[in-house]
Amino acid sequence: MPEGGGQGGQEPRGPEEGHLEEGVGLEERDPGPRPQGNEPPAQAQGAPKVERCPELGPPRERRRGVWSARVARCPTMEGMDPLAVLAESRLLPLLTVRGGEDLLGLARVLEEEGIGALEITLRTEKGLEALKALRKSGLLLGAGTVRSPKEAEAALEAGAAFLVSPGLLEEVAALAQARGVPYLPGVLTPTEVGRALALGLSALKFFPAEPFQGVRVLRAYAEVFPEVRFLPTGGISPWGRTPTGPA
Repeated sequence: MPEGGGQGGQEPRGPEEGHLEEGVGLEERDPGPRPQGNEPPAQAQGAPKVERCPELGPPRERRRGVWSARVARCPTMEGMDPLAVLAESRLLPLLTVRGGEDLLGLARVLEEEGIGALEITLRTEKGLEALKALRKSGLLLGAGTVRSPKEAEAALEAGAAFLVSPGLLEEVAALAQARGVPYLPGVLTPTEVGRALALGLSALKFFPAEPFQGVRVLRAYAEVFPEVRFLPTGGISPWGRTPTGPA
């Protein structure tokens, strides 16, 4: 649930020049029964039928044989809890768009790998364009590096289903709560975690995780903040991945 969702860390290239980083997903507290193989859970009675996104092309066999919480939902993930999707995914890639990327190709790759969520940063002006381009891809989209209410509003209008910031911004928290979307602010110290909880936020981005011994800190936080789910990001790579641990 790869900033937020995946600040720093691995930098495999998406199609063309995309800057795709890898973060660690939210801890899954109580996932309930897991589906077997590639089969999604049965839809609730009366729920609308969900079709594949035509933009993604024909179905592909998932290499790992794992059904993710997303699995080709189209055109949006309306009706699904973004935090539940992030917890199920266990991994949140982060994309900084430079220009010229094959965004739909990237969406297909993520689907093939069973990853249903993507955080697109607003570090460049093309971040909002990418959100708009992928809003009907079926991916759960989040906006990262949100640093003001104005950016938050623009991201939500562009198709973001959740917001992530490097630090805790009370105005953005108020806006997100008013709009009914999750907001994952960056926190590091116990004081910052306490401030976030006071604002009604219990899903938080732990940033930067690697430089501040994220594994040890999150294990300690699990004892004193059991109600919090953390998204560790920053300095995460295949060579030095920071797991969620028990936090």
